[in-house]
Amino acid sequence: MVASMACQGDAPRVWCWSTPEGTAAAHPSLTALINIWIAPTADPQSTADQICNDILARGLGEGDVAITILNYGRSTLVGNPLDAMVGTSLPDHLNRGTPWTASGVAVMTGWTDAFITRYQQRQALHGIPAPTRFHMDSELRLPALCYLPNIGDCWGTAPLQVFEAMMADPRWTTEPLAMNPGGAPTMRTMAELYAAAGSPAHDASVPRDHPANRAWSAWWDAIMRESVEGAFDQAFYSRVRAAWPAVKSSEFAQTMRLDGGLEPDGTRREYTDFEWWNEGWMRSSWVGRGDLQAPAFYVFGETFVDPAQPFMDEQMRLHRANLDACLHSFGGADPATITPWVTLPGIALPFGEAPPTNHAYSDAEFLRIMALFQSRGIDEFMVWPSAPAGTWTSAAESIDAAWSPTLTSVEMLSGSASSDAIARLARADRLPCALTSDAGGIDLIVHATAQQPDECTDRGVLWVAVESTTPVIATTHLALRDRAGLWQTIGTISSDAGMPSTAWLGPIDAPMLVTPSGEVALRITTMGVSAAEFDLVQIVHAPSWTSAGSSSAPCDCVADLNGSGSVDGADLGVVLSNWATSGQQGTVDGDLNGDGTVNGADLGLLLSAWGPCTR
Repeated sequence: MVASMACQGDAPRVWCWSTPEGTAAAHPSLTALINIWIAPTADPQSTADQICNDILARGLGEGDVAITILNYGRSTLVGNPLDAMVGTSLPDHLNRGTPWTASGVAVMTGWTDAFITRYQQRQALHGIPAPTRFHMDSELRLPALCYLPNIGDCWGTAPLQVFEAMMADPRWTTEPLAMNPGGAPTMRTMAELYAAAGSPAHDASVPRDHPANRAWSAWWDAIMRESVEGAFDQAFYSRVRAAWPAVKSSEFAQTMRLDGGLEPDGTRREYTDFEWWNEGWMRSSWVGRGDLQAPAFYVFGETFVDPAQPFMDEQMRLHRANLDACLHSFGGADPATITPWVTLPGIALPFGEAPPTNHAYSDAEFLRIMALFQSRGIDEFMVWPSAPAGTWTSAAESIDAAWSPTLTSVEMLSGSASSDAIARLARADRLPCALTSDAGGIDLIVHATAQQPDECTDRGVLWVAVESTTPVIATTHLALRDRAGLWQTIGTISSDAGMPSTAWLGPIDAPMLVTPSGEVALRITTMGVSAAEFDLVQIVHAPSWTSAGSSSAPCDCVADLNGSGSVDGADLGVVLSNWATSGQQGTVDGDLNGDGTVNGADLGLLLSAWGPCTR
């Protein structure tokens, strides 16, 4: 049986922290955000004018305006001095670290309304397009407005001291907070929220991460986040939604809707926040008020991962769990309502304490995150921060590699599948393709087309992603057909009975596995089973910058390190300035052949590619 019906994701919408450089500047998926930082005393009309002037200068049209207001509400919405506790022994910054925001909401509601009025005046006067997105970045963590790298007051004993002072404050039983349990907006006092949670025990004499305080910590984190989102909704989300009904909003790593329910693998639908660098035990669930969920795909610290496992495998396990929690809470969410943030390749973030270290996603690791997004139907996301042209080129190529390949048909060699097999295999949406067999096993070929080969991609590499479940312990064998018609084994997947399994295989040298017309054939064989469910089969085809140790010479475009479209003196300067530098594959600028070191081999490749790129 052959089930046909090509399935391909649409090109994504990628909002960029800064303007893409080099050849990526013309990439149709990439659009720079309108970024503006405001002080607590910023004038709303002037802020609107700055944004509108930027829109005019860039010539943005309808659908292209995504605005990020950094610092919105810091010390004004949350932490407003008028909302501070009084008569405590705590320092001022902790007195202001409560979720009580009655005064702050009043102040910032007025600010937002003035901002909207001025923006709409500019729309009428100058034809400014309406905002499409507000992807905010305030990061109003409590208590004390914790913000990286100064998050000490979010841990230790400070939160417990704030909590105990709050219990003695009259507002404990009188001032309601805007909460959103189960997505049903309601007003509740802290006393009511604490009682409803069973009054989790706490001990203010020991730090928050002490075992005696961990249940309380998860509750506190959830309540603080949900209350901040409630204040944000009152002062911002609801008001811009009323002004521009088509606009959608989010707050970085804060706007999520998580129910804490059980996942198929036994974990819970909670959020593991990368910002809690050294508190890898910490997970919580809350229900935000924004229109778009905005999890962060940044680097987790050492305390989050199993040191016996590959670092990136552990990162992906955590990222996949966070994303699936957003997707499958409360009966499931439309992937179009989830807009993650992700760091660009080569951007190092600190993690760990003893000693502090840094890690940046390599090109291959960034590609893996792009593949995860595409597999879940995430077609809108943000990339951070700014980067040189070569990094933008790599990021754009990863996007193309994940979104361009298309599954075209399923050919059953042994067993049977439904007629909509391709649609079910194309996305990991928990509507799996059910395969059955009475012949002692399942054997099928998934046909796909990669982007059409050219001077770069026909020397590229393949990755294969598979997510499956078998009713008994089983081993699944994966092979790709070469141009001679022979099957080349690429790996196996071991599955426990009834437990979902995931595999990410690659890089696999592609030249002899992708036909001149871009066709790919993947064979999947599981013996000793009468049934299996495959939720995802994904082919990712990337150009040769990801191919370490490939026998194929890199194409001209790989030597174009600054993305200018030509290999010239600027690219030579990159190689020479990094001469003899070594590091992880994909992270060293000028390492053209992917061997981890910049040396004479790379110089030779650059000189042989001198001149305009052929791509």
